[in-house]
Amino acid sequence: MDAEMQAFAVALGPRLRWRPTEKLSLVAQAGVTLNLLDADLERTETFAWEGGETIGTWRDAEDAQEWLWGAGIAAGARYDLTDALHLAVLAGYDWVEKANFEVGPDRIEADLSGWRAEAALGCSFGR
Repeated sequence: MDAEMQAFAVALGPRLRWRPTEKLSLVAQAGVTLNLLDADLERTETFAWEGGETIGTWRDAEDAQEWLWGAGIAAGARYDLTDALHLAVLAGYDWVEKANFEVGPDRIEADLSGWRAEAALGCSFGR
């Protein structure tokens, strides 16, 4: 079985920011996500005699896209290096509904839920 999958997500929800100091901000966010899972699946099966002589070969393929709903929560911190540059770290968990695909007689379940971590160097314009 050969599987290649790509996921694209769009998130919508509030982000709360608290500034305990002039340069440090603490962030909490939650929201819903709409996820597009693009899957290219391929399966090849070969029947052969005990001696190795091939009886027959066939290939099953599936190219599918699934839209999946999800939700996520995260918390992190942002530190302003200058008026324009900042460093940020964020960690959270995303829940995404599972996707099921069938390729020939095989069934594949894709579970995109999981932990995430982000680190960023950002630039703010127009402060």
